[in-house]
Amino acid sequence: MEQGEYEYEVCILGSVTQKPKKGGGNVHLGRFEKFDSVLVDDDDEDDDGHRGDDIDNRGKKEKLSMKFENGQQCWNGPVRHTTVVLTCDERDGVVKKVVEEEKCVYRIDMGTAAACSSSSFSSPGGATRKGDEGVKDEL
Repeated sequence: MEQGEYEYEVCILGSVTQKPKKGGGNVHLGRFEKFDSVLVDDDDEDDDGHRGDDIDNRGKKEKLSMKFENGQQCWNGPVRHTTVVLTCDERDGVVKKVVEEEKCVYRIDMGTAAACSSSSFSSPGGATRKGDEGVKDEL
């Protein structure tokens, strides 16, 4: 995804890279470390309507994320790291948004069908996916 003067590339279970559009060297934003979960604002893109039940987390919902650690050292700052938040999208690997939350700390929202509930998409002809109400699975 291009944003501002950079293009971002996320390699699942690999690394995250920031590439300048005007030339120059690529910047390593981290290597895959682990899967995790994060709380995101409820007004962020909705995928399945899930909301946390914790009173302190009103207006927040939990999402699956990937943590990428030990990126390139920032000039006069910390080592870069990135959280990739997985959001519902029928197209896998679509980078939707990139935010530098603080100096050298990045958040990338990336779409994937794996983050969708079973009722998020309909099959051709309007029938819902297997497992949804009203669908019969016959041999």
